[in-house]
Amino acid sequence: MLSVKDLAVSFKTRRGDVNAVRGISFDLAKGEILGIVGESGSGKSVTSYALMRILDAGGSITAGHATYSGLDLRRAAERDMRDIRGREISMIFQNPRAALNPIRKVGYQIEDVLRQHARATRYDAQTKAIEALKAVRINDPEARYDAYPFELSGGMCQRIVCAIALACDPRLLIADEPTTGLDITTQKAVMDLVRDLIRQRNMSSILITHDLALAAQYCNRIIVMKGGLIVEQGDPVQIFNRPEHSYTRKLVDATPRKGESIRSLLPPENRQAAPNHVIHDTVLLDVRNLVKTYQGKSGPVQAVKDISFQVQKGQSVGLVGESGCGKSTTSEILVRLMDATSGEILFDGQDIAQIPSQGFAKNRLRSEIQMVFQDATDSLNPRHTSRDT
Repeated sequence: MLSVKDLAVSFKTRRGDVNAVRGISFDLAKGEILGIVGESGSGKSVTSYALMRILDAGGSITAGHATYSGLDLRRAAERDMRDIRGREISMIFQNPRAALNPIRKVGYQIEDVLRQHARATRYDAQTKAIEALKAVRINDPEARYDAYPFELSGGMCQRIVCAIALACDPRLLIADEPTTGLDITTQKAVMDLVRDLIRQRNMSSILITHDLALAAQYCNRIIVMKGGLIVEQGDPVQIFNRPEHSYTRKLVDATPRKGESIRSLLPPENRQAAPNHVIHDTVLLDVRNLVKTYQGKSGPVQAVKDISFQVQKGQSVGLVGESGCGKSTTSEILVRLMDATSGEILFDGQDIAQIPSQGFAKNRLRSEIQMVFQDATDSLNPRHTSRDT
């Protein structure tokens, strides 16, 4: 179905050309799930963008070719590629929120694909969009059809992206890190869903991931990339039991195995121990009866339900839970990006819940309370250099 031969991709930068992919070759058979595994910057995502011909500005295929069902994707006219994207080859992107239009209802976004590639009428597109939501196991699809992306959890948005990618029954599905940022239970649910749909529709698929164990669980064959090169490929059993390349061995050694203790994965090093971390008795953050309620179409929705906890000076506290449980909403309230419906947030003795979120940017406490956001790409201004940021 897909044959890639000596594919090379480079990007023009201020410091010269950067060779992101350096002459890789592989084949994909019908019905096969191929995993491409590698660290950040290894070239695995760039490979998928090259196949779809959606490389970022400055990027270009400099050598080799990719043949899909007899068509050379490198030399195909852009008009032909527009027909192929979505209908023949579809893609699940890494960041579902960035892939969705934030001011357009998700049902309409599925309709857009159907009307563009399947030439569906308005009525047929709506019917098929609801069917697509059902196919990705979204509860109450008729109601979710009218939802905006910001009203849905990360796991739900990922299912919407899957519905868009699969709406036109493509023959090849490329999934680029489809579970990044999702909790472990939602990760498994999304991957099980993708695998089941691939089998039901007899599609081929390329799964791009940094997680070797995930690829071994869901793929028929695995390619390991490092520095823009394929350093090893084979079936999952071979990769795990008889890795040949040193980088693959490092990936295998870093993968926890059933019955293995965490301590055994972290061999002691001859380094001076850090001093004991001191946790003070003084309470720095005191959250009391915090509630956040949204007004939904069918009535109020409680995202945070009367939670209370304390953080002492020098202490690290983890908020753990599945997608949609309210942990991110709680965090955004604490850093005053949104207002709570009720409750108190005492920071160093001051109730910051009484300070409106819109005016908190000018408050002296703004520099004292900071947040590292979930998605780095969305957090940075693409027009600014690292120094400007």
